[in-house]
Amino acid sequence: MNSMLVRLVLGGLIVLTLEIRGAESTNEFHAQQIAEWIALPKPRDPPADDRVFRCVAALADARQAGLDPAEVAAKAVALAGLPQVLGRLTKEAILRNLKTAEDLECLDPQGLAAMRKGDAPFIRHKSHVGDQLKVHPIIPREHGENLRNVMANLGLLPAKVIAAGGPKPGARQLELAREFYRAGLLLSRDLLLLEERIQPERP
Repeated sequence: MNSMLVRLVLGGLIVLTLEIRGAESTNEFHAQQIAEWIALPKPRDPPADDRVFRCVAALADARQAGLDPAEVAAKAVALAGLPQVLGRLTKEAILRNLKTAEDLECLDPQGLAAMRKGDAPFIRHKSHVGDQLKVHPIIPREHGENLRNVMANLGLLPAKVIAAGGPKPGARQLELAREFYRAGLLLSRDLLLLEERIQPERP
């Protein structure tokens, strides 16, 4: 009887170990994919839009596999070898893009199929139904040419919102610009121009 109990316990431990190793392997697979897309861009890299959508799809697939997207994103940042500040900003950006795609109901089978290929999905949410989700730079290009393909500076918006001029730069963009400056990705003159453009609200 004791021998039977020992075998059952050992069998359970083996199954649990295999499940943990399987989860770690799946986490590594998704993280490796994302790490390639979030690394600082090189001349022959795919277009920025392509990489943003593939990241969203990979995080959504990871969540469907029972993984925590935040943990996968953190692993991807580590594998990509991004500096500390840029790594944190990149992790925040790709998780924010996942939430935007989810909020606008772009994670349906058709949307995910499109994003896995690097294509823009159609929005299902009633607020922008039929429009496409597009990539836009959070810090406008005229204030940060060096940031145009940096993943941490790329967000998602409905195409018609972007065509109408997009959101007006505000406190969020200014704080992000200062972070990019500290990370060595934004020139001081570009930061100064952005600070002059954004008039902080006075109490």
